[in-house]
Amino acid sequence: MGNYGRRFAECRRVAGLKQVAAAKALGISQSTISCYETDRAEPTIDVAVRMASLYGVSLDYLLGLTDSRDGLIVKTIFKEGE
Repeated sequence: MGNYGRRFAECRRVAGLKQVAAAKALGISQSTISCYETDRAEPTIDVAVRMASLYGVSLDYLLGLTDSRDGLIVKTIFKEGE
């Protein structure tokens, strides 16, 4: 299991959302959000994509693959592979 919890919590807080509001928007329970943020569970890819969209960050950023909130790492990879 990855150590994504801190990034998930940070993104939610920066978006100005409480766990309850984020859970409602994502269609999951508050306890599930808590499990994600404390690394006791990992979201499915579908939920992770919805989290990134809700929090206004790229999936790369949400998962800690880049420190660029807009996903420049993915844009660079795809541009180089053209």
